[in-house]
Amino acid sequence: MKYDPTEDSTQRHGERHRRARVLVSAFSFSPVGGSEPAVGWHIASRLAQWHDVTVLCSPGIANQNRRAVIEDHLARKPVAGLTVHFVEPPVLTRLFQADGRRDSVLRGLYYVGYAAWQRAAYRQAIELHRQQRFDLVHHLTFTGYREPGYLWKLPVPFVWGPVGGVPEIPISYFPLLGARDQLIYGAKELMNEAQKRVALRSRRAALAARQVWVNSEPARQMFERWGRHAMLVPETGSSPQPQAAVRSYHSGGPLKLVWSGVHIGVKAMPIVLHAMKRAKDAGVEVSLTVVGRGTATASWVELAERLGVGSQVRWTGALPHDQALTEMARADVLAFSSLQEGTPHVVIEALSLGLPVICHDCCGMRVVVTDKCGIKLKMTDPQTSIGGFADAMLKLAGTPGLVESLSRGALARSGELTWDRHAAVISSGYDRILSEGAAADGLGESPGFLRKDQCGTSLAPS
Repeated sequence: MKYDPTEDSTQRHGERHRRARVLVSAFSFSPVGGSEPAVGWHIASRLAQWHDVTVLCSPGIANQNRRAVIEDHLARKPVAGLTVHFVEPPVLTRLFQADGRRDSVLRGLYYVGYAAWQRAAYRQAIELHRQQRFDLVHHLTFTGYREPGYLWKLPVPFVWGPVGGVPEIPISYFPLLGARDQLIYGAKELMNEAQKRVALRSRRAALAARQVWVNSEPARQMFERWGRHAMLVPETGSSPQPQAAVRSYHSGGPLKLVWSGVHIGVKAMPIVLHAMKRAKDAGVEVSLTVVGRGTATASWVELAERLGVGSQVRWTGALPHDQALTEMARADVLAFSSLQEGTPHVVIEALSLGLPVICHDCCGMRVVVTDKCGIKLKMTDPQTSIGGFADAMLKLAGTPGLVESLSRGALARSGELTWDRHAAVISSGYDRILSEGAAADGLGESPGFLRKDQCGTSLAPS
């Protein structure tokens, strides 16, 4: 399914009635770095163009010190319409959110700490609402469906998203993961299946929401099963590169691929290496630059040598972001073999550089990559994926003008996936909700808003 912001009311975005007072919960929120903090910052700060946005965020734990980063940035570059309130992490948050736990077997403890922060944020939200009466509340980050926070209990129209964390890895791909990742992702898949069925508070939040945005088709289907329609909006946005040029490939040289990411099993690099072996056997010359490193690096290097493609692969190791982009800009195509993602930022960056993308037809890639900017492959089992990547390499190398055509499509698609477009889609959702007469009356009885007895719960966090 394609995400097309031009189909939304963004075309009528100037026809809004007034600036709304919006409270946003963004535990992760920072103007520097990527991932969840970038989602919080880029969306909330852009929403402030059209609404008076108050953000509840964490000042950071351990060595993060996001408070200083945010305050310094806003002192140098104020954002009109944006107010930031820091919610101090409770003891459980500081205790259980040590570095690395979110992606380890201790992730359950990590979310205990995160839920404790959400309860503290809700208490602060109640007090702020007494002081200034918000028109609408929005749970923004974390984007995972497991923890919706508590803002939905306020007597104010509630929106949620973009929400992710739903895509699963088919069990046929588990042999690619390695023993440690098989344990981690196996436990995660089991927990995911259980939580989708018993996540009562997430279901209540979904039913209380006037609007839900999701980053993938599986997430949309999950919310449909919960009884709430959801709209596709990627959680990651592009920053188009004015200097980006259209790629052209000439059959006289190798097709230059680039792969970028953390070297862990779920990224499935062996698929690309085996596909290169098939392309080589078919007489097609392919080179690959691999950016990044991780626990799987050594085994991948060994596999490349064993397959006889080691001389075609250049391993750069981990690079600063600007150098990684330089490496990507030298390539013809991004080979993105990952099995589980939200909306991968490296794919968004590749499109902004005019790089066509070869990827699986799953997760956020299904939403942002179209047949005009890339080649999406069915994710069934490793052999099907290897064959698909190999066929894509042969097609790109053997079809005159195809790389150039897809490169033009990549640049055009990047222009449709900007942070500004995403924020405009969300802001249009705000406008629609508020134009329906759902402004808060302070009693929890707004039109279309679930009453406390309908949600089966009180205003107190639980």
